[in-house]
Amino acid sequence: MMRHVIWIAVAWFTSVLFTALAHVFHIAHLVPDAAVIIAVFLAFEREAPALVASCVAIGALIGRQALAPTGLHEWSLATVALSIHLVAGNIAGSGRLFFATSVAGATIAYQMTMFCLLWLVRGEAGFPNWTTAVLLPNAMLNALVGWLVHPVLLAVERRLSSEHRESLSF
Repeated sequence: MMRHVIWIAVAWFTSVLFTALAHVFHIAHLVPDAAVIIAVFLAFEREAPALVASCVAIGALIGRQALAPTGLHEWSLATVALSIHLVAGNIAGSGRLFFATSVAGATIAYQMTMFCLLWLVRGEAGFPNWTTAVLLPNAMLNALVGWLVHPVLLAVERRLSSEHRESLSF
C-alpha cells in the first residue's frame, strides 16, 4: 500500500516541479507530463486494480492543479494506463526504448481521451489550436524524458519492493 502512495506522491511532486520550472524559465506549453510517464511505468509494473486506483489518485491531484473539471484527468489517465496494461501483456517488448515509445503513444492517447470526454460531456472541447500544434512535440519530449528516467524509475521500484522473506529450512 505504501509504495502506491509513494508513486502517487512522486507523480504529483514531479508534475508540480515541471510546472514551476516551466514558469520560471518561460517555457510555453512544452512541459513534460510526469503523470503520464509514471502512469505508463505503473502500467508495466502493477496489477489492474492497483493501477486504476493509483491513476485515479494521480489524476485527481493533477486535475485540481490544472483546475480541470472533476473526473476529466482521473478517468483519462486511468483509461490510458489500463489500455497500456492490457496491450503490453500481448507485446513482447521491454527496455528503455519500448518504454519511451509507450510514453509517447500514451501522451497522445491521454490528450485525445481528454478531448473526447470533454466533447461528449459538454458538446465542445474548447481546445485552442496551440494544444493540437504541440501534441506531437510534447509526446516526443515525454518520450525523451521517459527514456532518461526509466533506469531511475526501475531503481526506485526495486528499492520499494525489496522484501526480506525467510522460509523454513528442513
